[in-house]
Amino acid sequence: MGRHLRLPFALFFLAALSEMATEVCAQSPALPQAIAREASARPGRIEGTVTDQAGAALDGASVLAMGAAVATARTDSRGRFALALPVGEYVLRAARDGYISTYREPIRVQPDVPLTRHITLTRSAAAASGTLLLAGLGVEQADGDPPLDEVSEHTHSDMAWRLRHLGRTALRDLSPGGVPSPDGGDNDRFAQARGSLMDWIVAGSARAATAFITGPDFTGQVNFLTTGAMPASGVPSTEQDWARGIAYVVLGAPVGSYGDWSLRAAAAPSDLSSWTFLSEYQARADRTHAFRTGVSYSSQAYLVPETILASATGRRVAGVYGYDRWTMSPRVTLDYGLKIDRYDYLADPSLVSSSADVSVGIIPRTRLTGGASSRMIAPGADQFLPPSASGVWLPPERTFSAFGGGSLLEPERVQRYDIGIEADLRENTALSVRRFSEMSTNQIATLFGLDAASQVGHYYIASPGTVDAKGWTVGLKGQLLSGVSGRLSYTVSDAHWGTALRPEQLRAVSPSSVRATARRGHDLSAVLNANLPASATRVSLALRISNEFTAPSRRTAGPVGHGRFKLEVQQHLPYKPFNHGELNLLIAVRTLLRDLGDAGSIYDELLTVNPPLRLTSGVQMRF
Repeated sequence: MGRHLRLPFALFFLAALSEMATEVCAQSPALPQAIAREASARPGRIEGTVTDQAGAALDGASVLAMGAAVATARTDSRGRFALALPVGEYVLRAARDGYISTYREPIRVQPDVPLTRHITLTRSAAAASGTLLLAGLGVEQADGDPPLDEVSEHTHSDMAWRLRHLGRTALRDLSPGGVPSPDGGDNDRFAQARGSLMDWIVAGSARAATAFITGPDFTGQVNFLTTGAMPASGVPSTEQDWARGIAYVVLGAPVGSYGDWSLRAAAAPSDLSSWTFLSEYQARADRTHAFRTGVSYSSQAYLVPETILASATGRRVAGVYGYDRWTMSPRVTLDYGLKIDRYDYLADPSLVSSSADVSVGIIPRTRLTGGASSRMIAPGADQFLPPSASGVWLPPERTFSAFGGGSLLEPERVQRYDIGIEADLRENTALSVRRFSEMSTNQIATLFGLDAASQVGHYYIASPGTVDAKGWTVGLKGQLLSGVSGRLSYTVSDAHWGTALRPEQLRAVSPSSVRATARRGHDLSAVLNANLPASATRVSLALRISNEFTAPSRRTAGPVGHGRFKLEVQQHLPYKPFNHGELNLLIAVRTLLRDLGDAGSIYDELLTVNPPLRLTSGVQMRF
């Protein structure tokens, strides 16, 4: 109710203030200017960095915003700048001696919505000649451009054209120099100024209410990719040409100062039968309820031999989820959520998962943590659900079926409880120790390479039984090194295995998938993200090493020490497809079937036999 009353109250207050100004205008000629300043909207903010084409920061570069007001800033030693501006439309420019600047971007500044821009300037072969600075503001003026105060409707230049086409705003209509003084006796003009003020109040309120629809600050990326796979044996498969093109698109925008929404979609242009879609809204992290909610849909259609799948009509998966981080007090935080998925290829298609985690500060920089979760994971879920980590989400690309020729696929059920302690070593770096207990019913095993069809494009689903695991995890997360962030964790667990439904059949093709009654496992995992400004390169590495991986050979009776990885490199290219965009070369190589951090059992990845090597490369355009 308070939000609905705030705007009418503000209108009433400003109207009363305007009437008071009329009564005392003869005694205080400066009041109209004060009223105009009082009516100005809350300022917005533009910040960012200026770099050269190699990604090195440029200090002393001039950044200028022209529009409802004129403001300038110079970058510091790290290439950073910040501008506080009234609400309105502007043209943002940047310049520096010895560099060629073609950067000109129309932007819309909104209250309490910070904008971030990364500007790249190209070094000039020789110092530019004939370049002037406008009134000491640090903006380039080409030869022949007139001074700002001489720009007219008949001036022909890039700068003059942009100034003429900026939208009219209250600040331009009621700038201090443009408000008439009542001392001159021109009451009609003063009344007109008051009318403009009230017009601005109404029009500004309408713009604020419809800012999301009329002018959000859209961001996103378009990826044109090629993906392929190679069998674990290293011998290319002749059964199926698995290389294909993928188009992957991301679009997002802020929703006022509350949060951000995004859309993600992917499809193979040559075969639109397999595609993915995700719509998500995420509130800002500094809000009391930093919730995240979304819906996803994935579709896969295929034509395969009847000997592999009894049905060739395709599969579809839909999901809806909601998670919330509730900051109950500066020391108490509660994370909880619910996820509902529907798999049309399961006998019982609806799966429900829930989780809750709490963090309580006990002493400065130290927290007690605890959590509980109940999850249901469908066979083949990694093909249809978006990954937990940010990155490319490919459409469903593999088929799967129940091992042994059966048509029944059962979900895996995982119940997990943990309690621990977490301490901040320094800013943005935390060390944690946790004790956990996990029960997995109908534990899933994924089998590649059993026959020619399952080398790359198909795999089989089996279950070695039920596993009850208890253990300890020591983790480190945050800013690990200069320019390197991520997390490291080491886990030691004791597992007790139950009896599989048909262990002899699974043991015949993969002996190491059927575990002993009790086993101890050691697991090391790492997710590292590095940014290399000197070469404008971003590197992401996920690595898991364990003594519990299923052996790739059918002759090995027990688990073996093994490792899986995912490596992704984004190399910035010296070309700008848009005024404030960037072009990257993307290369990704992985043997991990699932991303680290995805919900599920700790044995899901460990029980994947002979996973193929998947390669993805292409071009990524960010805007």
